[in-house]
Amino acid sequence: MGSGREWRHRWREFIYVAVAASVVFAGAGRRADRPPALPAMGQGLFGPALASAADGAPEIKSPSAILVDADSGQILYEKNAHEKRLPASVTKLMTLELIMEALQDGSAALDDTVVVSAHAEGYGGAEMFLAQGERMKLEDLLYGIAMFSANDGSVAMAEHLAGSEAAFVVRMNERAKELGMNESHFENPHGLPGYKNHYMSAYDIALLSRHLVNHHPELLKYASTWEHWVRKGTKAELWMTNFNRGIVEYPGMDGLKTGFTEEAGFNLSGTAARDGRRMIAVVLGAQNPKERNAEVYKLLDYGFSAFDTVKVAERGKPVTSVKVFEGVGRRVELVPAEPVAVTVPRGEKEGVSSQVTASGPVVAPVARGRPLGVLVVKRGDAEVGRIPLVAAADVPRAGPLFLAARYWRYLWVPTLE
Repeated sequence: MGSGREWRHRWREFIYVAVAASVVFAGAGRRADRPPALPAMGQGLFGPALASAADGAPEIKSPSAILVDADSGQILYEKNAHEKRLPASVTKLMTLELIMEALQDGSAALDDTVVVSAHAEGYGGAEMFLAQGERMKLEDLLYGIAMFSANDGSVAMAEHLAGSEAAFVVRMNERAKELGMNESHFENPHGLPGYKNHYMSAYDIALLSRHLVNHHPELLKYASTWEHWVRKGTKAELWMTNFNRGIVEYPGMDGLKTGFTEEAGFNLSGTAARDGRRMIAVVLGAQNPKERNAEVYKLLDYGFSAFDTVKVAERGKPVTSVKVFEGVGRRVELVPAEPVAVTVPRGEKEGVSSQVTASGPVVAPVARGRPLGVLVVKRGDAEVGRIPLVAAADVPRAGPLFLAARYWRYLWVPTLE
């Protein structure tokens, strides 16, 4: 038999449709055997998995570095990770974030035509040699920024999306705050030197990189491309190659962004995937590109070899469901708003478990995203995190005729539930 609360709501549904049912189904008989009838990175949700040299962590000479499990967000290694430093072209990760957001919300499309302004022409450094008045497809500029680190392409895209470079920079800083990047400030979309208040920390770069790979994985198509042509077959054709040699040197690497100026040194946010796991390593201020790449590779090797990732729940994949009274639907599925994973030292994954509690039954209407349960994650007997479970879809309130039809079936088909 159902609980007292459940029967009260069933009776409420019945009263709600009684008049309509008496009109629509006048004379219908009844049967006596009617059956009963929902996080931040690093210290984050599950705490850090910080390692020391005694744990086999690699020695990193560069001034600042961090290693993060992209699935769990746990920090596996850090060195001066919160120090504000010149990011150089790693700046373009935020430029790419705003481009991907525009593509996602429909305010921009890959086949859009971008018209190059006088301001975007001739920026120096890595550039696509854009000319004032030139018309270029947005997707070609996306390749140019992601793999070739085009400074002029970054400005052209900033103007296309925001109307001006200055307005785009305002949005860069707004987005940084929204993502919790409290150790970053932008003055341009490209990272060229000469700006006094332009900086990022290794932590913030890893945080942004993790957001990109989890929420805009389609960016990896562009970041992992080794070569791309623009203006092919014309006198101005340009062959662009990826500045991130890890794409061809390190197994599984598919991004994300390099950067260099004399003042900043050699920077890299590198990400790689192996056997269904993904790591992100950031190195800032290396003395040369060989050292930078080697240290990123060492950090990634360490993450894959010394730790296990336990994927507890996937974003958007139902974990459980709850009953809904007086709704168009009888149940609503509950999902975690973000993927849930735990990083543990190698060999300890069997100690991770989870338990679901849900707060149903609930009364319609139910809004998509409404917290209706909790996923509790444990390591051994110790609770390490609680994740909200939210409604996966809207469940509108049903009208009298709809409920009347449901009750007719409910009364005459005893097995229907």
